[in-house]
Amino acid sequence: MLKKIVVCILLLQLVSCAKKYHPLSLQTMGYPGGTNVSGIEVGYLYNVLSLKGNRRYAKKERRKDIRLVAVKITNHFDHSINVRRDIQFMANGNPVELIEPQIVYNKLKQRAALYVLYAFAFFRVPVNNSNGTQSKIVVPIGLPFAAYNMAVGFGANKKFLMDLEMFNLNSKIVMPGESAIGLISVYNPGYPTLSARLK
Repeated sequence: MLKKIVVCILLLQLVSCAKKYHPLSLQTMGYPGGTNVSGIEVGYLYNVLSLKGNRRYAKKERRKDIRLVAVKITNHFDHSINVRRDIQFMANGNPVELIEPQIVYNKLKQRAALYVLYAFAFFRVPVNNSNGTQSKIVVPIGLPFAAYNMAVGFGANKKFLMDLEMFNLNSKIVMPGESAIGLISVYNPGYPTLSARLK
């Protein structure tokens, strides 16, 4: 009987699928893709979620045709640039609209609440009563897995949203001759060449 319980626990552990989130450290990344259009230099890097080991989020990113891009923008003008107000990003030469961080979060986050379903996994264990009869007690072996996966999932989502908001390039002001690093998100099935121009 103990062997069956152990097997059930191991099976639940194998299918435990909440994944931790590894924060993005954009300052340590290279930005090989580079374009310079009329004073605005853009270096960029795709697949940042995969590169940091966030495969669960990266898989949803590809499935939903969202491209989360690490971008380094350099201002070669003699005046400051407010990215949200002054910059138009281009994909393969065509204007693109950036997706707000909250929308990206809602589309890519882990469905942590669904892990509560693990709580319904149970095992019936026979016990001998004092009067010589036998009955069964219910052992809710799924509860710890539900709690663990929900904690991991909600914690990972919180860190993911923090990165999206902290690195939101649209919130940056770039001074003359300086660079800013951040994230942008666009809807695209491919990996287009990115550039930027003044609006």
